[in-house]
Amino acid sequence: MVTRTMIGKKLRATTDNEEAARLVGINTNIMALLATVISLVLSGMAGSLLSIIESFYPRAGLEWQIEAFVILVLAGFGRLEYVLAAGLLLGAVRSLSALIMPVPLTPIIGLFAVLLSLLIRSARLRFKGIRSSRHEV
Repeated sequence: MVTRTMIGKKLRATTDNEEAARLVGINTNIMALLATVISLVLSGMAGSLLSIIESFYPRAGLEWQIEAFVILVLAGFGRLEYVLAAGLLLGAVRSLSALIMPVPLTPIIGLFAVLLSLLIRSARLRFKGIRSSRHEV
């Protein structure tokens, strides 16, 4: 929807550069309202579907927020396909890890994945810095 429809293209243009979108005739206030409405509708749908299998209590969202953070760090920003793949991968790894460790400890797997991802990315950045400094000489 975001890449193939006119409304999706207008939403992306507003997100990328609000002033330029306004200059080409896109009503950025309507686009901001539309983005808010879409996110509220999707959140409401997710909450109603979640209420079927989970009970609600005051700190009910904490586990889901941690999972969302882990998936976002693993996938990075900007690519919906990577977010979907990271979510599926994390779910599969956590399900398989429940076979070898106690179920309450399986969220630790996601945090270790975040730590490993950050270590790999920082090492990659350091390596790129070393390679680029060699070419400057």
